[in-house]
Order: sequence, then C-alpha cells, then structure tokens
Amino acid sequence: TFCCIGECVQTCVSTVRRAIKSLVDHKYFQQGILLAILVNTLSMGIEYHNQPEELTVIVETSNIVFSAIFAVEMLLKVLAEGPFGYISNGYNVFDGIIVVLSVIELVQTFLGEGEGSSGLSVLRTFRLLRILKLVRFMPSLRRQLVVMLRTMDNVAVFFSLLILFIFIFSILGMYLFGGKFCMLSDGTRECNCTEIVTNHPKCVCDRKHFNNVLWATVTVFQILTQEDWNVVLFNGME
Repeated sequence: TFCCIGECVQTCVSTVRRAIKSLVDHKYFQQGILLAILVNTLSMGIEYHNQPEELTVIVETSNIVFSAIFAVEMLLKVLAEGPFGYISNGYNVFDGIIVVLSVIELVQTFLGEGEGSSGLSVLRTFRLLRILKLVRFMPSLRRQLVVMLRTMDNVAVFFSLLILFIFIFSILGMYLFGGKFCMLSDGTRECNCTEIVTNHPKCVCDRKHFNNVLWATVTVFQILTQEDWNVVLFNGME
C-alpha cells in the first residue's frame, strides 16, 4: 500500500515537473522574460537626482513587480530542473544571485533598516546587473562578451594608467578646491574646515566636491564622463 502511494506521489511530482519544464522552455515564456528585462532596464534608466516623488513611487513599484517576476521565474526553474540541475547552469546561478540580492534589498526597504545607508545603496546598484540577463537570450551579445573578456589583459594596462591619472587629478583637485564647494545654508560665506569635518547642519556641500579622496575621485570620474561637468566648472569659477 505504501509503495503504491509512493509511486503515485512520485508520478504526480514527475508530471508536475514536466509541465513546469514545458512552461519554462516555451518560447512565449522566454519572450515574456526578455520583455520584462527590457522594460525593467528602461525603468531603471529614467531615474535622476531630485526627481519628483511620483516618479520615485513608480520606479520603486516597478522594481517590486519585476523582482517578483524574476523570483517566480527562478522558483519555476528550480521546480522544473531540481536544485542541483538549476545550479549546474552558470546562467541560472547568476540569475539566482541577482534575485536573492533583490529580495534582500526589498526586505530591508520594507523593514526600514539602513534607509539611506551605503549598504542599501550598494544593494540597489546590483539592480543594474539584471541587464546582463540579456546575454542568455542574445547569442551575438554572448559572443561579444566572451571576446571582450579575452582582451581584458590588453585593456588592463590602459585601465591602470587611467586610474593613475584619475588619482593624480583627484589629489590636485583636493589641493585646489578642498572645502571650496561648501556654503552655509544662508549663502553668507563658505564653510570652514571645522564645519565641514563635523558635518555642521548649516553647512551645505555640493554633491560634487573635493573634500576627501573618495568624492574627489568620483568628481574627476564624472568630469571624465562629461556628466554635468559644467556644474563643477562653475563651482570652481565661483
């Protein structure tokens, strides 16, 4: 009797797994996931600093929706292929890591833990890795990525030289403009060193400044990419 029950359960489980496998491998399911990746990429690209509250709500809601979609995709694949079959594929492991990080970020956001902290900001940056999920659906992009990885040895020397120049100009910027981009909230005068170091509540610094090595490096990199470089120029002229 127990053997018959066990065989029936095993047969039902196998039937369900085959049905889920057929669903996961169906072209419409794959196209739906591809569309979700593209729309999610678009939603991440419309964010900007000091954006309206309505846009922030829309972006955060879309993040929850797409995180749920990718989590369901991961769950279906685990059920269809089994845990060991799922992790045997490198692309699945990559997708799974992104899903886990997204879930951790959402949990921290809902619980209100570390709101505005660097840890939560780092987790949010991992959303951008979802774009790389396109590699699974685009063989030509996959080949280009492989070629790019093979040429990394030659690029490493140039990249190291670029980092050196960024560091040099960051130190130069700290020497010339350290503490110069901070003003009192009433605009009467520049903040002094003590007010900057102690984060005085009335001392307001521009987001792009040269007060320390980290932000000096970020500012130089931003100028290098020509993103709002004119703002840094005008601040320096003033």
